[in-house]
Order: sequence, then C-alpha cells, then structure tokens
Amino acid sequence: MNKAYFMSFVLAAALPAMATEDTYSNTYTNFLTGVKSIAPETGVPTAEGGTWIREGVSLTNSNDKVDFETSSSPLKLTEFTPGPDDTNTIVKVELEVSVADVGELMTSNELADAQTAFAVCTNAYHAWNGTAWVVLGDTIAEVGDDSLTTNLTVEISYLGSNSTVRARMARFTIGDTTLVARGASTDLERAGWVALATPSNNFTGFGASGSGLLSRVDAEVMLGIAEYKGVKYGTLAEAIDTAIVEGKSAPVEVLRETKESITLHEGASGIKIADNGKVSGTITADESVDVNIQPSKEDFTSTELAGKDGEYTIPVKVSGGNVSVKLPETMSNKEIVLGSIQHDGSTVKVTIQTARTVLAGARPDGSKALSTEGAREAALRKYLSDNLNDAYVDANVSSTTLATALAGDSSNGLKHYQNYAIGITPADSVKPVAVAKDTDAGNITLAIPAINPEKASGDYVIKYQVDSGDLQTDAGSIKIPLTTGSHTVKIVFAEPEP
Repeated sequence: MNKAYFMSFVLAAALPAMATEDTYSNTYTNFLTGVKSIAPETGVPTAEGGTWIREGVSLTNSNDKVDFETSSSPLKLTEFTPGPDDTNTIVKVELEVSVADVGELMTSNELADAQTAFAVCTNAYHAWNGTAWVVLGDTIAEVGDDSLTTNLTVEISYLGSNSTVRARMARFTIGDTTLVARGASTDLERAGWVALATPSNNFTGFGASGSGLLSRVDAEVMLGIAEYKGVKYGTLAEAIDTAIVEGKSAPVEVLRETKESITLHEGASGIKIADNGKVSGTITADESVDVNIQPSKEDFTSTELAGKDGEYTIPVKVSGGNVSVKLPETMSNKEIVLGSIQHDGSTVKVTIQTARTVLAGARPDGSKALSTEGAREAALRKYLSDNLNDAYVDANVSSTTLATALAGDSSNGLKHYQNYAIGITPADSVKPVAVAKDTDAGNITLAIPAINPEKASGDYVIKYQVDSGDLQTDAGSIKIPLTTGSHTVKIVFAEPEP
C-alpha cells in the first residue's frame, strides 16, 4: 500500500492579522521546481533550484511518477540555489502526490526536524504543528485509489520576526478543498490556518517518508511589498488596512517597487506611508484624509540636487487628501522649509534646508554657538546663503563643517562669524578712517563707517582697542592718542555679561 508523510524540514534557519480570505492579489515568485524530469529506468528525479538527497531511498519510475520507499531516512529536497527571494513571508508548495492511510502516525522524535507535516491516518487528514498532530476536517477523509496522485497545496506563513514567534502557521488544501482543524474557533483557524511551533523564517526543505507516488514539488514565495511594524504584506493595500486597524502608530514601509494604486477613505486619516520611491501607482485619498508621505534619503540624493538644499518632487503620486511630508531619520541634518509643501494634482513638491539644529550646534570660535532665536535664524541663514552657500547647502552639512566655514577668513580680514556678529558683509571694509571736523584736541578720532551697532547679532559685545589701551565701545568715535609712531586698532569680541 502507498503510504507517505509529506514534510517541510528545518534544515537551516518564515501572521499578522492575516486576511481570512485572499482579498488581495499577492505576488508570488517560483524558486523551486522539484520534479523537472524523472529518469525512465531509475525513477531518480532532477530538480531546478534544489537538490534531492535520497540516501537509503528506493526509487522507480511508475508512469512518469517517482515511486519511492524510504527506510532510515526520508527522501529530501533541499540545498536551494539561489533560494527564496524573500524571508518572513509566505511559502506555497504545490504537490502532486498519492494520499493513503499510513496506519500509524510518526512520533515527535521522528518529526524533530520538521516545521510541519501532513499524513492520512485512520482515514483522517492530519497536520503536524511542531508538538502534536492536529486532525483536519469535520468528516472522515475519503481516500481514493492509492495508485493515483492528487493535488496537495501547503502554505506556510513565516510573517513577523522569528526572535519571538509572532505567527508561524500552515494551511493544507486537497484539490480545491481547504482543510480546517476540528474545533476551529478563530477566524484564522476557520480559514484553515494551523499554528506552528517553529521559529524559522523561511522554507528550507521538503521531505517524504514511507512509500508513495510523487510527480510534482513546486515552491514559490510571496514577495513582501510593504511592511507594518515588522510584518510583511503581499500588497500595499493589505499593509495599510492593518495599520488602520492597529491605530496607524507606525509608518507603512514600502519594500519593493509596486504599480499598485490604492484608495484611502475617512478611516485612513493620519496614515503614514514610507514610500521609499517605490510606489508608481496613485494614492487617491478623500479630501478629509491626512496622508503623511515619508520618502527615503535616495529620493533626494539621486536627483540633480543630490541632497542639497532646494526644491524636490517626491516620487509618489497622491490625488486628494491633506498631504504632509516627513524626512527620513537618515537626513536629520536637513528640515522641510515651513509652508513649502506643494500638492498640485497628484504631484507633491517640498523644499528642504539645513536644519536649525545644525545651525544652533555650530561653534565657530570653539566655544560659543551663534543665536538662532527669533529673527536671528533668518539673519544667519541669509549670511550663510550669501557668503558660504556651498558649505551651508551641502548634503552632508554638519555643525562641525558649518563652524569650520564660519571660522574661515573673509576678504576684509575678519572671520566670517565676526562679520556676521558685527552685522556686515565680507565686502565691507573695517579699516578705520578719520572723522571729518574732529573737535577732540587731545586725540585723533577715527570711525569704521560700515559698522552700525543696530545691525549686530547680539552674540558678542563689540569693542575696540587701540594698542593695549582701554576698550572703547563706539565704532564711530575711536580715540587715537596724539603720540608719535603707529597705532593698532583691534576689534574685540567679548561674551555678553549674564
């Protein structure tokens, strides 16, 4: 009698609130054709994408089917090359096999390496969940002619992290009938899903023990299109639906390029979508829906501006809704210019600039940061834009690089930060000139015309010193003693008194 166990093996080291029906069109890609051909005389199968291990297994060809009988070791199919295209998703294995009563179910010791297994015993379908056999079906299975084969589909869910087994489940379908565990009480169980004990994150082997017929072992993996809170989904819509149900507390990360278009209704308001430049479809939203787009750093660095300050078109189409944009954490040195988000039709544009935190952290004199409070931020940005633009708008700008630029010499002999603090530009001369109609009989009175105290930034107290004399406070009335020889006039930058 043909009698076999069909098993998924853990030979190496993959459900959220999974839809109880295939509501969405998930994308699967084949990674294994287990029976590419069968040797006419020996019954030895060849595989594409994997290798058969058949030590201690007797094989014959029975009408272009592999007729196998195992002894101490199962017939195994493993060593996948290159292997599944994704992990922590769902693997679907399509089998064409004979189904017959095994008489006695294998023990836990015999199934120690199996993620799951399938067998018929006492004319009932059984699934191995990693610790025990689970009876499938409310009625006794009708097992047909064991010289024939039938379609058996095994789906294994590896969704979520394998460090804490969130949802490892399996589902078995004979022909067009999905088998449901007896006593199923939850929506997932009623949809045929059986919880597994395995912590694995992917399918790494197939095996068959006992005796039976086998003519097909094809495996395909669901590609994760989007991810929400560490769980992958086969469509963007499914990930968004889950985020809505779970309170939109995290962004939906788009993992692969997708042409899928989605529609967001009122309940989706506040949804966050980390597009990552991969959505080529259109996100259509009701006018009341707040949509937060979170582009990737590459969306900025791959453009002509290459991540520098300026206006960018976000590579995602959003029709309707109230659109906001959040920069990725990897661009913490930049910020969105207030009020710069433009949403015209389905096009979203945004202007970025060097972050205020970068300006506030720059210490050009080695100890003191320049003020960015109130109007001072705009004044500092203007000086940087007018005189140190390359350093200011650079994609990799930091407080350190900005401080270095500000501490550099300018054309008038002062450091750039000193020009800014005084309220002048590098084009303004700081050379003292004689005051016309000087009435001071004991001194020569000089002035620096470019300096107007009202334009100073307030970061320093600006004073003037002639040689080593007392500090003077008026740039329009610098007193030079009437003594012979030359005199040096210095501008002194002092810390404001507390």
